[in-house]
Amino acid sequence: MIDAEKLRALVVYLGDPPFGGNHYVGSDYAIARMKEASASILTLVEERDRLTTPRPFEQWYEDHGNVLWHLMPICEPPFCGTPLDSNWPYFEGDEERLWWTQIPDAGAIDQRWNALTSASTNREAE
Repeated sequence: MIDAEKLRALVVYLGDPPFGGNHYVGSDYAIARMKEASASILTLVEERDRLTTPRPFEQWYEDHGNVLWHLMPICEPPFCGTPLDSNWPYFEGDEERLWWTQIPDAGAIDQRWNALTSASTNREAE
């Protein structure tokens, strides 16, 4: 999912010169800022797509490791693991309906949680 904080920062960034200031839009400065903003948006969209685009069973291989397995159409929570697991809940006949998605990066979630909780702690202290 796209990080709303990054998008807000990007909007503020675009509100600075040249977009909200004295530089004209065709200047080298403006073009450089637009390229940076475009790259940031592209990175966010790619990350969202990486986490939300389902891939068919046959595209999984061992290097992917644990992923979330969905039996389509989705009617139950996904299975987290690999087809090599001893508790693999699916059958060979399910493979046509079996799709997988990446697991979100727990380290990034933890960093975001730390940032949110430290920000709220700082506000409470004020």
